[in-house]
Amino acid sequence: MAAQKWRGIRRLRRNVVSCVTSENYRELVALGVKLARESDIDGHYCEIIRGNPMDTNLSRIPRDQLTELHRALLLLHDHYADKLFRHLDWPARGLARMYYLGHLKFHFQLHEQNHYSNKAWPMPCTAGQTTIVVDHDGTFRSCELRSKLGRLQDFDFNLTAALHSPAMEREIADIPRAQCWCTHSCWIHTSARFSPKVLLFHIPWAY
Repeated sequence: MAAQKWRGIRRLRRNVVSCVTSENYRELVALGVKLARESDIDGHYCEIIRGNPMDTNLSRIPRDQLTELHRALLLLHDHYADKLFRHLDWPARGLARMYYLGHLKFHFQLHEQNHYSNKAWPMPCTAGQTTIVVDHDGTFRSCELRSKLGRLQDFDFNLTAALHSPAMEREIADIPRAQCWCTHSCWIHTSARFSPKVLLFHIPWAY
């Protein structure tokens, strides 16, 4: 009943996210095909394992195999792009489809680059400026891969106040110095949206 209630509301998307590891990367295309055929979801996204897992073997995916996986997954994203934007008329549908698939391919490029190295993104990271992480106990941070900065309880659960706190301001200043370039798609996406260079050149070129 809940699924029926919300079906058809375009602003509400139901997505599945799979974590890509050395144990499952060979199975994800088959899973993606099954979900595309047998479910009514709006997208299936695959994120390379990040951070420092307790079992480091989970991160050891051959680079050429990751590239092949991404190439196959882009074919599945075609299916979701058609579904997401079919309500639009041309040329708006074509432009929306281009940016959607271009963003995904851009993400995959950074996943392949930064899972194996620490190369700078083509745009500044906006963690702590456009995004914030809130943990289960109310503590917050700029990014799940960085340290805790405070407690929302101390800011009366006001996210704006936490984002403009002295601790977050120091964090924002430290992020460029830390050069902690990662593979986190949420941060890649939000940072790209605030970079005219990426929006005008990198994403169309990736598509």
